Amino acid sequence: MSLPIPGSPVRGSKTGKPIMALLDLLGRTWALGIIWQLRKETLSFGALQLRCENISPTLLTKRLKELQQTNLIEKTLLGYELTAVGSALFDVISPLGQWTKHWQLSFDEAKQPLENNMNNELTFCQMPLNRASTLRKDKTWLQEQVRSQSSHYYFFWRSKYLYLEQEIYVFNKKNAIDAGKIHPCKQVMIETLDTSGLIFLGLNNTEAHFVCDLSHLTEEAIALWLETLAIDNIKFIDFRRSLSLLTHQQGAILSYAKALIHWQQSALHCGFCGSKTNATDGGHRRVCSNSGCEKEQFPRTDPAVIMLVEYQPETGPALCLLAEHHRTPELMFSTLAGFVDPGESLAEAVTREVFEEAGVQVSNVCYIDSQPWPFPNSLMIGFIAQAKGMDLCLEEEELRSAEWFTAEQLTHFKDWGDDGEGPKLPRKESIARLLIDLWCEKQLALTVDVTAG
Repeated sequence: MSLPIPGSPVRGSKTGKPIMALLDLLGRTWALGIIWQLRKETLSFGALQLRCENISPTLLTKRLKELQQTNLIEKTLLGYELTAVGSALFDVISPLGQWTKHWQLSFDEAKQPLENNMNNELTFCQMPLNRASTLRKDKTWLQEQVRSQSSHYYFFWRSKYLYLEQEIYVFNKKNAIDAGKIHPCKQVMIETLDTSGLIFLGLNNTEAHFVCDLSHLTEEAIALWLETLAIDNIKFIDFRRSLSLLTHQQGAILSYAKALIHWQQSALHCGFCGSKTNATDGGHRRVCSNSGCEKEQFPRTDPAVIMLVEYQPETGPALCLLAEHHRTPELMFSTLAGFVDPGESLAEAVTREVFEEAGVQVSNVCYIDSQPWPFPNSLMIGFIAQAKGMDLCLEEEELRSAEWFTAEQLTHFKDWGDDGEGPKLPRKESIARLLIDLWCEKQLALTVDVTAG
């Protein structure tokens, strides 16, 4: 008998087609693995986690919710169990023999996948632009985009962007024309674009986006430029402080622009011979001007691991390790983090950084998510790791203090920037806060499961 292709309907089964279609949407291997675990009995979250110890608890929580939403499993007072649809699915797949065993093994040995985060709610993670990496190498095409009346421009000056009232100001030549004439203030902007270096950011459909860096201007010169515009309530606002004024997509565009500008400013001279470099490819490549060198430089991103360390004692609730860093205000607790060394894997970096900063050995390093961080040009790669013990030995040059907290304790912490005294957590736009919130959500859900049991 030939085995069916995963995702295809099973002949002779009325339920096969819709169920397998559901699995195509959810990702078949992990879904079938959970269904296999629940085939004979109802299991609490804790019991499921013990049977699948190599899968991230946070990912397991997410997968269970997805299966509940598709009516394959349900949550009762006793734990998780198959619905009638889920049971029918098991009846369909159980005759497949070795395939079922393969799915079971795949689930037990799973590591969290690097999932597509295009819909990630983290700040800086919803880039709407097509970066057009091939087109931007064409000088003629780039010049056409600069001349186009539909292109969009952002103005940047020393870590600040230009705002009108409380909205990011986006200049468009098409809107600069009033009754057939160019408005005087808009003429100033057009002249600025013609005399300043532009960096191409990408395309939104067919409309190009550029950033204009005015950081070379002194404070007096930029003040005069703003005065010449003669536009009420137009000003430069610090990017980091203005994040609450931006949509996720705007934040992604501006963080991308800021990172490129920072790289441009740091790569004005060749690192090999010291000669000046020239920008090309719309600002995405710099080439040494020395004909005997001509070394190329490209935008750099510094990978950094950031991790929440958890410990499960023999009795009592789980604990997570948070620390006060010298670079932040007192009583602001966050996760541990550090840059990845050359010749080091991400898991090795997590293990090393936790031991160096806190003296704690960890295992079961599970990837959670990532976030570009343009302060100045990092990629934060988030993990949860399990501690082998609770004894701490702090690197005092890095940390002011570190403590173990329960999820219940963390529910009483305020957000960084809130008024009042007491311990605080990182702002919600950071991946550090995402790691903390996901861990707390999982632990509080476990507490509910135990209470219900």
